[in-house]
Amino acid sequence: MRSAGVLVSLVLGCGRIGFEVCAGCGGAGGIERVQVAAPGTASGPNQMIPIIATPGNLALIATYGDSACVGLDVVDSLGETWSSLPAEINSCGFSSGGAYGRFFYVVRTKGGADEITVSTEDACAFGAFAIEYAGVASDEPIDDSSGVIPTAPTDTMTAGMIAATGDDLLVAVFVDRRDAPVTMAPGSGYRELAHDDAFAALIEDHAVGDGTFTPTAGLGSATGDCWIGASVALRAK
Repeated sequence: MRSAGVLVSLVLGCGRIGFEVCAGCGGAGGIERVQVAAPGTASGPNQMIPIIATPGNLALIATYGDSACVGLDVVDSLGETWSSLPAEINSCGFSSGGAYGRFFYVVRTKGGADEITVSTEDACAFGAFAIEYAGVASDEPIDDSSGVIPTAPTDTMTAGMIAATGDDLLVAVFVDRRDAPVTMAPGSGYRELAHDDAFAALIEDHAVGDGTFTPTAGLGSATGDCWIGASVALRAK
């Protein structure tokens, strides 16, 4: 457990464009998903995600890629200052390059049309899930964060033990980078926001109360140790 420190498709509502998304589907303690963007995997050094920003809302970017993506960064055209949580990196030795995942976030101070840019100076494949939440505390939005790199093959992924101190929304991202394709599934009680089967990445969330939790997701019929899980607890206003 840790303390917090190219083709684009923007989808509003629930649907399927190569990966499923869900927005405006409720949340915890007044936290509500407003919009979700799941553009898939980038083929170049930059990935652009157009989005409409609303002051006071939390923008959360879950980046995923192979383990060479240590230099991934997030900026936007409105000039917001983004914060990041610790990266999870599994250099598991497959030709795909291992697994990487990291959250970036900002509480919006500006509104209007925005273009988020996810970029890397490294030679790596990467993608991103972009989610906007309303009702998150603006002063201390992150209650806790956690992550896991497996030490043995499993058929269930976890995103670390994470603590909520009230009505929180847990968000977890999972990435698998073995040579054989896998089909991920959200954990029990968790709602899938988006997935990228071409890369094997999934993001989910779950409303909770005060307590300690371990987000999970399934690898289908597969078993492996070339995955990572990362999670964050968002604090409600």
